[in-house]
Amino acid sequence: MKRCVIYNRKSVRIRLDIEYNSLESQEDICKRFIEQRRAVGWEYCRTYCDAGVSGGSTERPALQEMLIAARRRKFDCVVVFKLDRLARRFRDFVLMLEELGEHGVEVISVTENFDCSGAMGKALRGMLGIFAELEREFLRERVQERADAARMKGLYLCGIPPFGYMKENRRLQPDPLRADAVRDMFTLCAEGIGATRIAEEMNRRMVPKQKRGSQPELPWRVDHVLTILHNPVYKGCVPCHDEMYQGVHEALVSVELWAQVQERLAANKKKMQARIAQEGPRFTYPLKGLLVCGLCGHVMRGVHSGSAAKKRRSYCCPQRRLGGIHACDCLWVSASRVERMMQEVLLHLPADQMQLLLQTLRNELPHDAQPTLRDMLRCLFSKIELHSHSYMLELHMNISPLGEAWSFPALQGDKTTVQLDMPELRPVEPVGRPCGERPTMRAICMANAMKLEQWLLSGCFAGVKDMAMRLHIKPYILYRRLALLNHPPDTIEKLLFQTH
Repeated sequence: MKRCVIYNRKSVRIRLDIEYNSLESQEDICKRFIEQRRAVGWEYCRTYCDAGVSGGSTERPALQEMLIAARRRKFDCVVVFKLDRLARRFRDFVLMLEELGEHGVEVISVTENFDCSGAMGKALRGMLGIFAELEREFLRERVQERADAARMKGLYLCGIPPFGYMKENRRLQPDPLRADAVRDMFTLCAEGIGATRIAEEMNRRMVPKQKRGSQPELPWRVDHVLTILHNPVYKGCVPCHDEMYQGVHEALVSVELWAQVQERLAANKKKMQARIAQEGPRFTYPLKGLLVCGLCGHVMRGVHSGSAAKKRRSYCCPQRRLGGIHACDCLWVSASRVERMMQEVLLHLPADQMQLLLQTLRNELPHDAQPTLRDMLRCLFSKIELHSHSYMLELHMNISPLGEAWSFPALQGDKTTVQLDMPELRPVEPVGRPCGERPTMRAICMANAMKLEQWLLSGCFAGVKDMAMRLHIKPYILYRRLALLNHPPDTIEKLLFQTH
């Protein structure tokens, strides 16, 4: 008995919704081919179908499922309408036939019915694979030529229209919800306002962005604004191979305004390149990759600013830097102050733990290399969360070579985390006004969890994921905050009123 499966494929999804499409036709022809050989022991098992998937890649769901079944010896023969249904690239075609042959699987084409077992059959099979790849290249060139010809006539062919436009009858039309925002961006840039402030203004106005697929709607950032400001589509042109052609769509900005914005962007780029080319001090950031924003969960970056004579090092949240205060409300923190605090933390490490830490680093570092502050912190902590609004650092310990978390008996905290106050970030109280008691980090987190629960119950958000998307917070942080409400009521009340 020869167990047979059918594989069919169609590159595009056009006309797949008709009553009798190309995939059904291929399957019926292959089934009829197997049925004619039932007397000699052929038996149909199942059909593997890839609809709307190109043959230029082997990353096809049905094809990969068929190859897995072939490795498990679940069938003996693959029947295809034509050999180019398997692959459109000669290299993929040969490798696929070799893999199927190693598992004892034979490949048979209905329309190209010849013996593939002999030397001549293998040669003919290879030639068919070459012609399949050649046909694919011809098709790609014809599609590219038609696309270039359409662009030269001023048609915009990309799938997703640029921000500020929408597609109607295959033509770009101004989007009434977003077209004014594009004009405002160009006007603000021409007046000398930078991309960062423009992104903050768009976030303040809550200008909706175009949603791309299933990705959540992100806040406005610098790169989003610069992409729009550099796009020639907004002045009524369509680019094609480094050349501009007059488009048939309506321009959102004038040619003069677009040219003025490009001159200003080019001047800013030259200034930035000159600043980068200047010889200056080389700064290091020991907490790079460790310090995490406690609001949005992004890894904070080390930046320096100020005049050439006096440079200031800081750690900042990338969301805050690119999208402004509306993207993340985390404060910038002085790098020297945080690093000084971490050096003081190392002084609280017991002597036996310090010896174990140094021995661990000597085994990991090259010979005679002295461990730096960065090496020590990476060995001790998995991450350091900065809660700038509660003036707190939360240290998450790693596991030591002894199988337990590194311990800091002199610091307050449990076995895995330690919380440190940062009084330098706290605003100065007016003279004559006493400083009141400050709530602990746990109290602040509990209050935030109760507020989040109120928002969910009030129906302001569809769910936790919707809340995370609209508040620009990662979902796992919201789930972790809401999990605090699982404590008993008396515990919640006790945590809610904890103070320093």
